Amino acid sequence: MLSYIDRLLRLNNETLSALSAEPLRGPVHFGIPTDYAHPFLKQFIPRIREAFPELVPRITCGRSRKLRELVTTGDLDVAIVTGEPQFVREKSLWSEALCWYAPAGLPINTVEALPVALLESDCALRDLAASDLRQSGLDYHAVLTSSDMANLYSEVESGLAVALLPESSITSSKVRPFQIDQLPGQRLLTMNIIDAGTLSPNFMQPLQRCVVSAARALTVG
Repeated sequence: MLSYIDRLLRLNNETLSALSAEPLRGPVHFGIPTDYAHPFLKQFIPRIREAFPELVPRITCGRSRKLRELVTTGDLDVAIVTGEPQFVREKSLWSEALCWYAPAGLPINTVEALPVALLESDCALRDLAASDLRQSGLDYHAVLTSSDMANLYSEVESGLAVALLPESSITSSKVRPFQIDQLPGQRLLTMNIIDAGTLSPNFMQPLQRCVVSAARALTVG
């Protein structure tokens, strides 16, 4: 079904490109969150090349808040970002479960200081984790701070910490949901698409459909 949808999408894009006074060609600057870059680009780049062979994608990877800044300044044309409550008009691409995880089989004594792995500051997930910990009243200490979510996962998998992680990052039975009364349970992490208004609607609409197609394939995979 996905391959059939992709063929229809490609034919539609080719038709729009042929009819448009502004052909779909030249450089377009995309922003992709660092933690999703590898799996998303594996789906996105082949689609964009097939649908728009004259388009030249330029990719910047970074934290969502930095990507938002670059879209605001026009340095990026399009970006995928983590949804935050203050940005209510953004178009949602996909959602997934977000919750606290701990090493499987390792009892966590909540009387002692909780070992925690955290993302670096100025990050939506870091803010959520910090808020959860403050409201929990738990004593904790950061055993790892990193800009890379994969490092947080490795710390949990190694049995050294707990961390707030999206479900898609969990690849091992060595990691389990961390369920205690003081911390919230599962919630949704939403990924949105934003643009700088630098591209015409004739360009932007089919381009967004291509991004959505890649995102759907990512979640199915």
